[in-house]
Amino acid sequence: MKTRDEESTGLHVLWLENQPAHVEMAVAVLQRNGFNVAAEVVATRESFQERLATGAFDIIISAFALPGWNALHALELLRKTESHTPFILLTGSLPEETALACVDQGITDYVLKDNLPRLPISVRLALVNQTAQKRLTRSREQLRSLAARLQSIREEERSRIAREVHDVLGQALTGIKMDATWILTRLTENQTKLVARTKSMLALIDSTVQMVRRIATDLRPGLNGRPENFRREPASPAVLTPICATPLSPRTPPRRSSEFFRRPLQMSRDTLKQPSFQSISANRTGESFCK
Repeated sequence: MKTRDEESTGLHVLWLENQPAHVEMAVAVLQRNGFNVAAEVVATRESFQERLATGAFDIIISAFALPGWNALHALELLRKTESHTPFILLTGSLPEETALACVDQGITDYVLKDNLPRLPISVRLALVNQTAQKRLTRSREQLRSLAARLQSIREEERSRIAREVHDVLGQALTGIKMDATWILTRLTENQTKLVARTKSMLALIDSTVQMVRRIATDLRPGLNGRPENFRREPASPAVLTPICATPLSPRTPPRRSSEFFRRPLQMSRDTLKQPSFQSISANRTGESFCK
């Protein structure tokens, strides 16, 4: 019974070579080193393209010079279809500078035909690197998915807090303002100190209401699901106040709608810091105007 280390590794090879004897020698070396090789040998561009379209291969091994074309042409065709299959250059005589240039252009490795014992090592390393690259690609996709999920959770939490600030604090402040207004209407002109104090309280309530609105908008722009236009308050250049609204489509995803509001809001604030601007408006088509 063979041990795990003695078991042969299946290897489906697309081989670009116009000298079958060279392929036989290379296959024999691979098989002696634990590979169960299934090789499909082609030499022309048309045959190579046909094999790429109809089959999946573990690795591609190619001579450099082929009738009417070369390995770099084959590599270019391969990368147009997919980018993961290792491509090893097995050549007889090729200047080292040329071989290194081939590697720079995307060839996985190169092996000289008078050093065939190195071919199994090159093939094994190429397969290991391919597996590692696939795992890395999967990890990156998972990381992007996780980042998107975390962003979605963050936006949901910001929306929840914004609604609580807007609804709970807003309603409480509205009730306090109504009570303060009721008190003010029942004070006489002779009660100057109480009138002044009540008016000061109402002014403080108004500024707190504006602050609550600003905080809620920062947390979740377009709290009611609407894009807003803003104008500069005369007494405070940094304050933006909603003046009109246009409904978004109900099918707009929450994450996209949040981005739609937050980015224009930030740009509006940056723009209104300039003294020459009085107002800025934005709509869903991305058009804007300043006054």
